[in-house]
Amino acid sequence: MSKTNHHYVPQFYLRLFGSDVNSSGHKKSRRIHLYNLAREKSFHSVSLTDQCYRRHFHGKGEEIENALAEIESRIAPTIQQIVLNSKLPRSDSQAHEDILTFVAYQMIRTPHEIKRLSDKTSLILKESEKFSNGKIERVQKNHIFMVLKKAPLLISQIRDLKIALLYSNSIPFITSDHPVYKYNQLYEHIHETSFRGTGVVGIQIVIPLSPHHSLLLYDGAIYRINKNSQSSANQIDYINLTSTDVSNLNACQIVNAETNLYFSEEAYGSQIGELIRSWKDVRQDNVARVRTHGKYKLVHDVPDLIKLELSCLSLNKLGLRILRQENLKEKNLFRTGKVDMTRPEVRHVVHDMKRLWKSHRINNLPL
Repeated sequence: MSKTNHHYVPQFYLRLFGSDVNSSGHKKSRRIHLYNLAREKSFHSVSLTDQCYRRHFHGKGEEIENALAEIESRIAPTIQQIVLNSKLPRSDSQAHEDILTFVAYQMIRTPHEIKRLSDKTSLILKESEKFSNGKIERVQKNHIFMVLKKAPLLISQIRDLKIALLYSNSIPFITSDHPVYKYNQLYEHIHETSFRGTGVVGIQIVIPLSPHHSLLLYDGAIYRINKNSQSSANQIDYINLTSTDVSNLNACQIVNAETNLYFSEEAYGSQIGELIRSWKDVRQDNVARVRTHGKYKLVHDVPDLIKLELSCLSLNKLGLRILRQENLKEKNLFRTGKVDMTRPEVRHVVHDMKRLWKSHRINNLPL
């Protein structure tokens, strides 16, 4: 039987936020609470299967839909076990690779992200005299294929990042229809362009996993985990967060979402409304823009203006040392082997980033 409703956020993932799931997570949830940003209204116990899908989103054929379904069936048990046990798998295990696959695909497969990349590609083509409107239309029509082809590259780019499991025993985490949020504390003082590429030094990637759990992928060469975590004999199982930390991470979902936020506790709906009002002005279209750099034109993203602070994570000595640099060094821009630095277009991006760094130099940072 042909599938017409293609989900871009897996149902197994949304079930972890279900409104009718029991504490052990064994019950297969069928309902979920949502907050619609356009209507500024909560809707309680709505059908979970009716969320985060579009008709024929992956095309009229079955190839992409079936391939994604196969990937989801493989990684779902890993994510469910993390939530059930509050513990990450070993970094040398297949389960660890499943986490990277889940994050990479979820990062790029939503309509919000695909539209952003499609608009950016169209803008690049419009700025080039070599491409016609017909070619732009073909690119937009095939955007889902273009985006999903990036997944293996993204997995390789985030493989060196450290992963931490964040835990909340206070207010619950919420999620959204675009749940993977990227940030970069190292470059948060620069607003003209985004330093949130997966190969950039200092990248941080967050995705909530349940009302109590969230994943944090971070550049271990730049940041350190502070000593406020729950530990086992051999490793850190999870990191306890403050209620302020959780509110800050929930704000990231509000800023990042396209249409809907999802949550498990009905009583939290009113608090989400208050949180949205606090961050309403930070939400923006995140439209790509063109900036001239000498005789070249650079197409770039303008990041949101949220400032993510977590009590469990801080810049280490290297991170602070980079911030004190008057001139940004290339080795402090892209992580080793993540970007081909010999490509002309990359060289122009590097020069532009170094110029922005110098114009926003921060002085008198604390040790």
